[in-house]
Amino acid sequence: MILRKFMKHVRDQNWFAVTLDVIVVITGIFLGMQVTDWNEQHKEEIERKIKMKQVILAINKDLIDFIEVTELFSEHISKGLDEWEKTRARGEMPSPYYFRINGSVRPPMAVWEVIKQAELGDILKAETLFTLGYFYNELSTFGEHFVRYSIFLENEILPLSKENNLIFYDQEKSALRLKYKANMDRLRELDGFMSDLRAMARCMIKELEQNEEIRLSCRTGVGTRPLINS
Repeated sequence: MILRKFMKHVRDQNWFAVTLDVIVVITGIFLGMQVTDWNEQHKEEIERKIKMKQVILAINKDLIDFIEVTELFSEHISKGLDEWEKTRARGEMPSPYYFRINGSVRPPMAVWEVIKQAELGDILKAETLFTLGYFYNELSTFGEHFVRYSIFLENEILPLSKENNLIFYDQEKSALRLKYKANMDRLRELDGFMSDLRAMARCMIKELEQNEEIRLSCRTGVGTRPLINS
């Protein structure tokens, strides 16, 4: 239809109408391209939002799992240390308290590894990625400390666990030998480390639920706890 009108205007040498026909065709093509681009952008935005929701859900689940698991750890550690202190207060000489877990002594990092490999900079804001990276780096550091604690436990305490408890005490039999006392102090430090990380995890969960991003303020306390003297 448009082509027949265009040819008729050319034959009639109606150049004004020809110009209008050309403008109509070009405008139609341009609008068609714009609609196509908009549809593509809209589709990409929907896909980005879906992917972001999936990433946030994965992060949330990982943080919640960390909180729940380490709360159980801290409960056992606190109870065990309290019982040990009460036993010592009664004048008894128990073997050093220690904490073991059934499984890997390193915390799982799978979610963070996936986030890094997926290059999600177009989905998560830089501040969010930086804060997440800081958390998982501190979590990895915690794992390294716990590995060293566990190595000492396996090499220095467990082989003697069936011996007379006096072997863990100094010559005066009045206090734990320094290396065993230091190992228990390391456990207290690790428990404090877990507590700081849980506080950061709770802050990040709240930020993601409310804003779908994480601010640097969630770092408060993590990595700044002074170590106890032993």
